[in-house]
Amino acid sequence: MFSYRYRIILLFALLLNGCSGGAGVETVNVSGVVVYKGQPVSEANVAFLGDGKIRPAIAVTDEEGKFVLTTIRSGDGAVVGKHMVTVSKTIAPPTKAAATGSVSMEEAAKAAQETPAEAKILYLVPEKYSMPATSGLTFEVRDGEENNFEIKLED
Repeated sequence: MFSYRYRIILLFALLLNGCSGGAGVETVNVSGVVVYKGQPVSEANVAFLGDGKIRPAIAVTDEEGKFVLTTIRSGDGAVVGKHMVTVSKTIAPPTKAAATGSVSMEEAAKAAQETPAEAKILYLVPEKYSMPATSGLTFEVRDGEENNFEIKLED
């Protein structure tokens, strides 16, 4: 399940791509692995956000915690330069319907009215890594080098 922040980042990247058609953006291959408490993190959202002047790149980790970044086309990598990096893995809390298999019409209507801010999102890795201002993660993507990063998350 994608977090709301990840969806916004993805939408932003897609809008930028649609506006310029991707012309003139040069990327290099970028891959890596996300590890938390010594274990690979599967299904985590990874974003290399650049410095505000270059396009972001995104990925979702596989079962082994590995990722390959995408800027414009699937797996094309990231733009060369310094990147603020975010990692998130969230789930929505179980609903009464999920827990019991049924829900009343009133409860369904109430759930449909909830805004994302009212829903309690459960973070499966520390929440601080989901925002560039608090993640503390930065990596430099370099041309002509192997850009394979190990992202170690800590409590």
